[in-house]
Amino acid sequence: MHDQILPWVLRTYRIAGMGCSIFARCAEVSRSWRPFVECMQKESPVRQKTLMRAFSALGFMGVALGAFGAHALRNKVTPAEVETWKTATVYLFVHTLAGFYCLAHLKKRAAVYFFLVGCILFSGSLYALVLAGIPSLGVITPFGGVCLLIAWALVFLSASEVEGA
Repeated sequence: MHDQILPWVLRTYRIAGMGCSIFARCAEVSRSWRPFVECMQKESPVRQKTLMRAFSALGFMGVALGAFGAHALRNKVTPAEVETWKTATVYLFVHTLAGFYCLAHLKKRAAVYFFLVGCILFSGSLYALVLAGIPSLGVITPFGGVCLLIAWALVFLSASEVEGA
């Protein structure tokens, strides 16, 4: 099973153009998951900067979308939709800050990626739900919530690895 999944993941990263050379080198060493996971934990300075920019963009969007919701949407949507917008904004801010913390202090980056994907899926789907008015967009939200829960679990499990502790 692992021998079938790993090549698929590697092809997916190559197709996405996410700089798979480090993944490919690890996969050549062994077909087990250990080298693959170890390679994912090594961060290049470029990836570090990219993640910092991604979380900065999420923080910026949190401020902009929060202000938009507070001023422009207040009289245009229902009170329940305003609450949904507020929830999306609060979750975006909290988990953006958590992502920054993990980026700065944790050696293993899995939590960082789960916070990033979770913010986009959870808050993004709630924002889209309010703006588009399509209830089926709410189906995406739990996937973002699960990503955020996994991120918090990973932070808990890696607490002993905090730099400087």
